[in-house]
Amino acid sequence: MKLILGSQSKGRSQVLRNAGYSFSVLVPSINEKAIRSDNFKDMTLLIAQAKAQALLPQISEPALLITADHVMVWNGELREKPQSIDEAKKFLETYSNNSALSISSVVVTNTETHKQEFGTDMSKVFFKEIPTDVITEILQEEDTLSMSGALNIDDVRIAPYIDRIEGDRDSVIGLPMKLLNKLFSEFVLVQPPSIIRACPVI
Repeated sequence: MKLILGSQSKGRSQVLRNAGYSFSVLVPSINEKAIRSDNFKDMTLLIAQAKAQALLPQISEPALLITADHVMVWNGELREKPQSIDEAKKFLETYSNNSALSISSVVVTNTETHKQEFGTDMSKVFFKEIPTDVITEILQEEDTLSMSGALNIDDVRIAPYIDRIEGDRDSVIGLPMKLLNKLFSEFVLVQPPSIIRACPVI
């Protein structure tokens, strides 16, 4: 059965490739801002489900479709993709000597039966003091505005200032593999070729 990642996130694609999966990519078009909830776990799950619903009409073959949503939360404040450089700067400055919560929801949909399995994973990121010049450098990176909470933990510039992560690193990137593999296990596959790892990427 074919595997489809319903996301334009480079981070999610890399996590899935690193896990040894073969997949194609479709990009959902929805208004995420129209889906709101005071419960951020519920909100990310609702957005991930809406992405699946938007993509299903585009898929005519049996497949497992992965959709996801990820946000950061700092001091109870929701942080999605920053709307401006100034907002990204604010996000990064307030992480310094502080911590932030990462919330990732994942939905797996069988495009033939429309059966869905879903779940949410949370991790906590603890930061050291982030120098002003480092923040300035990060803000010059185009991808900063495409990252939830303006945080790309794979960026070599921010990495030295991450003290520790309580939880899974790939969850902070936006695709928690432990959760995803658990969701996969809920599907009984007659032919499980393309989603089964042949050999891990090293």
